[in-house]
Amino acid sequence: MDSDDRGDRSRRGNSGGRNSGDRRPLLLVLAANTVSIAGNSLTLIAVPWFVLETTGSAGKAGLVSFCATLPVVVSAVIGGPVIDRIGRRRVSIASDSLCGVAVAAIPVLHFAGLLRFWQLCALMAFSGLLHAPGETARQVLVPALAERAGTTLSRAASFYDGASRGARMMGAALGGLLIALLGPPAVLLLDAATFAASALLIMAGLRGLPAAAPRK
Repeated sequence: MDSDDRGDRSRRGNSGGRNSGDRRPLLLVLAANTVSIAGNSLTLIAVPWFVLETTGSAGKAGLVSFCATLPVVVSAVIGGPVIDRIGRRRVSIASDSLCGVAVAAIPVLHFAGLLRFWQLCALMAFSGLLHAPGETARQVLVPALAERAGTTLSRAASFYDGASRGARMMGAALGGLLIALLGPPAVLLLDAATFAASALLIMAGLRGLPAAAPRK
């Protein structure tokens, strides 16, 4: 009886060890992805509104939206090998950092009286080109992070997908409210801050992680 009791305790201890891995990288990536996607949703709402408010042209607002979405398709097609070669951590940090700079440049140039419409289109295209690789880099890390956390891939992927969908809905819902309260330029500065926060979370959460390192 004593031997059986010891065996039961040993099995429970081993089971607990498998389920109590390092969850910090997974949680930080989920948080970073949520913040980044919510911020991007704010951009996709605030920039056309900003164009409509400053130019009064619905056609220009639609053109800016087109410039923001077309590069996403291009980068999604060609981004895979680049992500592996540069490294998923580096790609995610660079993506959010450069997107934040591009978005922040819009209100800064506007307040300085230097913003031209072609510059706005170029900044949105640049942001759209870089956002997709960053999101992809975080997504492909989920299997390795799930194993490190001691959880199943299906569970981690479910959390990731749910957080991504929730971030898009939250960003879209908050976008209109924040624009009404603060105005499009202030919302764009807030959006730039969300990209910076996402980059910092990835910088802290994936340091030294083999799956996030560059690959040949």
